[in-house]
Amino acid sequence: MEPKGIGPDTWVRRDPNRVSTRLGEEVILLDFPSDSYLKLNEVGARIWDLLEHPIRVQDLFETLLREYQVDSTQLEQDLHRFLREMLQRGLVHVVKKP
Repeated sequence: MEPKGIGPDTWVRRDPNRVSTRLGEEVILLDFPSDSYLKLNEVGARIWDLLEHPIRVQDLFETLLREYQVDSTQLEQDLHRFLREMLQRGLVHVVKKP
């Protein structure tokens, strides 16, 4: 199941105004509007890195599949869950094709 309005050809990128810091293999994101923070594991941190510049969801998926060699169905579900949460929090945005 894809996040609402997000498909393989959708371009996404992280909000460049969000504060994040790397701690080893993890990334800590400060979410000022909700006065909270998020801790991303190694894979979440890699996704965050890949979202620094606009990227097509399909390209994001293929990169992660190649790098982590995981089950494609599970990766698709996990990636969509991640993107959905990040979109809801305003940490990731749908952008126009560069």
